[in-house]
Amino acid sequence: MQGLDILTLIIMVILIVMIGFIVVKLGALPGSIALQRNHPQAEAIRVCGWIGVLTLGLAWPIALIWAFTRPQSLSEKILDADPNELACLKQQICELEKRVDTLMEVKGGMDL
Repeated sequence: MQGLDILTLIIMVILIVMIGFIVVKLGALPGSIALQRNHPQAEAIRVCGWIGVLTLGLAWPIALIWAFTRPQSLSEKILDADPNELACLKQQICELEKRVDTLMEVKGGMDL
């Protein structure tokens, strides 16, 4: 082998190692972002990121976008709800409780 053949072989090995390193870093990126942001579905995002690597990048953008979104919890939905809607829901709950109490009184008066 000549000197240029050896140099070419070394450069090819370095490129292969660098490509492998980049693929591993990109595969782990959505999962690490989700963990840093304390995402409740971080483990699923991590798996989706690696599936994206295995499918040559098809699911990887989905995992990355998913890592930056955060599902709204029920308490946040209640806090963001319209006050008029909450008042209406409270009124409906009161009416339903009265109906249940009435039904319980009727059932209590019956001999079973």
